[in-house]
Amino acid sequence: ENANSTPWSYIAAILSRFYSLPVVPAAQWLDRVRQRVDHQANKLLDFFERYAQGESMSFLDLHNARSATGDLLDYAVDEELVKAYASYACR
Repeated sequence: ENANSTPWSYIAAILSRFYSLPVVPAAQWLDRVRQRVDHQANKLLDFFERYAQGESMSFLDLHNARSATGDLLDYAVDEELVKAYASYACR
Protein backbone atom coordinates (compact mmCIF):
# COMPACT_ATOMS: atom_id res chain seq x y z
CA GLU A 1 0.00 0.00 0.00
CA ASN A 2 1.16 3.49 -0.77
CA ALA A 3 -0.05 6.48 1.22
CA ASN A 4 -0.24 8.47 -2.02
CA SER A 5 -2.72 7.04 -4.50
CA THR A 6 -1.60 6.75 -8.11
CA PRO A 7 -4.23 6.53 -10.86
CA TRP A 8 -4.08 3.45 -13.08
CA SER A 9 -4.35 5.73 -16.12
CA TYR A 10 -0.98 7.26 -15.17
CA ILE A 11 0.67 3.85 -14.75
CA ALA A 12 -0.94 2.50 -17.95
CA ALA A 13 0.37 5.45 -19.97
CA ILE A 14 3.91 4.85 -18.71
CA LEU A 15 3.74 1.12 -19.43
CA SER A 16 2.25 1.81 -22.86
CA ARG A 17 5.25 3.97 -23.78
CA PHE A 18 7.75 1.61 -22.13
CA TYR A 19 6.51 -1.47 -24.00
CA SER A 20 5.25 0.34 -27.13
CA LEU A 21 1.79 -1.14 -26.66
CA PRO A 22 -1.58 0.59 -26.87
CA VAL A 23 -3.76 1.20 -23.86
CA VAL A 24 -7.10 -0.52 -24.46
CA PRO A 25 -10.40 0.20 -22.70
CA ALA A 26 -11.05 -1.98 -19.65
CA ALA A 27 -14.12 -3.63 -21.24
CA GLN A 28 -12.09 -4.70 -24.27
CA TRP A 29 -9.28 -6.02 -22.09
CA LEU A 30 -11.78 -7.96 -19.93
CA ASP A 31 -13.28 -9.54 -23.06
CA ARG A 32 -9.81 -10.72 -24.05
CA VAL A 33 -9.21 -12.18 -20.59
CA ARG A 34 -12.57 -14.01 -20.69
CA GLN A 35 -11.61 -15.59 -24.03
CA ARG A 36 -8.26 -16.82 -22.73
CA VAL A 37 -9.33 -19.31 -20.07
CA ASP A 38 -5.78 -20.70 -20.00
CA HIS A 39 -4.22 -17.30 -19.18
CA GLN A 40 -3.08 -16.48 -15.63
CA ALA A 41 -5.11 -13.24 -15.62
CA ASN A 42 -8.28 -15.32 -15.95
CA LYS A 43 -7.79 -16.57 -12.40
CA LEU A 44 -8.41 -13.00 -11.20
CA LEU A 45 -11.29 -12.29 -13.58
CA ASP A 46 -13.85 -11.75 -10.80
CA PHE A 47 -11.59 -9.17 -9.16
CA PHE A 48 -10.92 -7.38 -12.47
CA GLU A 49 -14.62 -7.28 -13.33
CA ARG A 50 -15.56 -5.76 -9.98
CA TYR A 51 -12.73 -3.23 -10.26
CA ALA A 52 -13.78 -2.25 -13.79
CA GLN A 53 -17.37 -1.77 -12.61
CA GLY A 54 -16.12 0.80 -10.12
CA GLU A 55 -16.41 -1.21 -6.95
CA SER A 56 -14.13 0.32 -4.41
CA MET A 57 -11.02 -1.49 -3.38
CA SER A 58 -10.08 -2.05 0.22
CA PHE A 59 -7.33 0.16 1.51
CA LEU A 60 -4.87 -0.81 4.17
CA ASP A 61 -4.78 1.15 7.39
CA LEU A 62 -1.35 2.76 7.39
CA HIS A 63 -1.48 4.22 10.89
CA ASN A 64 0.92 1.69 12.45
CA ALA A 65 3.19 1.70 9.43
CA ARG A 66 3.32 5.50 9.46
CA SER A 67 4.23 5.61 13.15
CA ALA A 68 7.05 3.11 12.53
CA THR A 69 8.43 4.64 9.32
CA GLY A 70 7.60 8.32 9.49
CA ASP A 71 7.55 9.99 6.13
CA LEU A 72 8.97 6.97 4.23
CA LEU A 73 5.38 6.21 3.18
CA ASP A 74 5.02 9.61 1.53
CA TYR A 75 6.68 9.01 -1.80
CA ALA A 76 5.25 9.44 -5.25
CA VAL A 77 5.11 6.65 -7.77
CA ASP A 78 7.03 8.21 -10.63
CA GLU A 79 7.87 7.01 -14.12
CA GLU A 80 11.24 5.57 -13.14
CA LEU A 81 9.68 3.48 -10.34
CA VAL A 82 6.98 2.09 -12.67
CA LYS A 83 9.65 1.17 -15.23
CA ALA A 84 11.80 -0.47 -12.54
CA TYR A 85 8.89 -2.61 -11.34
CA ALA A 86 7.96 -3.54 -14.90
CA SER A 87 11.55 -4.46 -15.77
CA TYR A 88 11.82 -6.65 -12.68
CA ALA A 89 8.42 -8.33 -13.10
CA CYS A 90 8.85 -9.07 -16.81
CA ARG A 91 12.39 -10.34 -16.93
